[in-house]
Amino acid sequence: MKPSRGSKRPPTKAPNPKKKKEKASGFPQGDNEKIPLTKSVKRRKGKICLCTVQIQGRGLLLIWRPMPPSTINAVENILDLSILATLALRRAGKKESQEHLNIIKNKFLANCAQLKVPAQKRGDLIHSTQRHQEETKKSELGKTTLNSLKADLKAVVSVLERTEEQTVSLQQICSKLRDELEEEEKKAKQVRAKCLSLSTYTIYIDLWQL
Repeated sequence: MKPSRGSKRPPTKAPNPKKKKEKASGFPQGDNEKIPLTKSVKRRKGKICLCTVQIQGRGLLLIWRPMPPSTINAVENILDLSILATLALRRAGKKESQEHLNIIKNKFLANCAQLKVPAQKRGDLIHSTQRHQEETKKSELGKTTLNSLKADLKAVVSVLERTEEQTVSLQQICSKLRDELEEEEKKAKQVRAKCLSLSTYTIYIDLWQL
C-alpha cells in the first residue's frame, strides 16, 4: 500500500530532452522560416541604422547600410539588358523610348544609392559578386552579339541597295529594248507593206503584158 501524499499537487514528470534542446538553443525544433517576429526596435547611429529584431525572446542585431556600389552596378546591368530587350521589340520610336527608359533608370539608380539595406554576409557577398560577374559576361556577350547583328544588317542593307540599283538599271535597259523593238516592228510593217504593194504592182504588169 502506497503512502498518501502530503499535498494535492500532481506528481513530478520526467524531464523532456526535446524541451531542453529548445530552451538551450532559443529556437523551437522545425522550420526556422515559421518563427514569428514579436518585436522590432530601430536605432540610428550616424549613417548606420541598427535594427534589433526579437524572435521569441532572442534578439538579433541587423545593421543597415547604404546599398553597395557593386549591387547598384549589377542592377544597372540588369536594367540595361532589359532596355535592350524592350527596344528590340519596337519598330518605331526607338530613340524616344530609349531616352525615356534611361531617364527612369537613372532616377531608380539614384534612389537605390540613397536606400539603406541590411549588411550582407560574406557568403551572400561572394554569391552577389559571382552573379554580378555572370551578368557582366552576359552583358558583354549581348553587346558583342548586337554589334555583330548591326554589322550583318548593314551588309544586308548594302546588298539590297545594290540590288535595287541593278533592278533600276535593268528596268531602264528593258524599257530601251522595248522601244527599239517597237521601232523594229514598225519598220517591219512598213517593209511588209512595201513588199505587198510591189508584188501587186508586178502582178499588174504581168497581166498587162499578157
